[in-house]
Amino acid sequence: MHARQETMRRMALLRAAGVRQPYGDVNAKDGGYRFARSLDVDVPRELSRHDSVDDIEWQSLPDEVLVKPRWGATNRGVFALERQRDGSHVDLLRGRRLQQAEIRDEYRRHVEQRQISAALIIEELLHKPGVPGSIPDDFKVYCFYDRAAMVMQRDMGRHPDPAQWRFKFWDRDWADVGSIKFTDRVDPQLGPPLHGAAIIDAAERMGRELRLPFVRLDFYDTDRGAVFGEVTMAPGPPEVFTPTVDEELGRRFEIAAARLLAEDISAGRHDHLRTLADPPVGPLTTPPRDRADG
Repeated sequence: MHARQETMRRMALLRAAGVRQPYGDVNAKDGGYRFARSLDVDVPRELSRHDSVDDIEWQSLPDEVLVKPRWGATNRGVFALERQRDGSHVDLLRGRRLQQAEIRDEYRRHVEQRQISAALIIEELLHKPGVPGSIPDDFKVYCFYDRAAMVMQRDMGRHPDPAQWRFKFWDRDWADVGSIKFTDRVDPQLGPPLHGAAIIDAAERMGRELRLPFVRLDFYDTDRGAVFGEVTMAPGPPEVFTPTVDEELGRRFEIAAARLLAEDISAGRHDHLRTLADPPVGPLTTPPRDRADG
């Protein structure tokens, strides 16, 4: 928790200093996609993008689409839509039927409350392996530099209420690590992803290029393989784990930061600070005591 808060504090201080943090480019969804593609990591296929929800040409879209803001959080403004014969849409994320006007109005409300961007992206709708009409589970990889330490699985199950979502926690080898967070919603019956090895491989390759002590990298396990979702540098809230796990993740954060510094030193990035020769060592002398001190 302390390491996460410090990350957020540094980000705020950079903004106050008028400095644009380069990681912000990959934190945005389209920037994250470009970064993933540069490493041959699969991303959802983009169908169109718009400055406003009012600009969507619904009739030109396929029957299944995902509508999402360019930036946002907690699935606000995200709609997994399946068109019906009467022109309405079923939102597979929440199990409800919506008219186009209702989608527009709900998206506008989030924009007016400054919870999401007005600009939005429309993508293909992905599915769980072998389950048509489904939404793939999220697999959120906690990556410390280039090493995945933990994965949080989230199954939304068409429930709009987060209290109904189900979670499971895994190590990098897909062993169940138990109820370490969201203890009232952990479901031990959730199975590992079909493409688990590809998810870990992609996360660690992306972490290696990002060179951050910690980043969370989100993926979907889909009917066409592991597909990248987004980069999150300061996930949550809440990021409240059991005390033992919190300490272990914090220790991994510190070790990753030390490894990055060690690599920079070994690569000579601090050689300008080295002296040409060690200074001569003379006899040690004891400084005179201050008489005022007695």
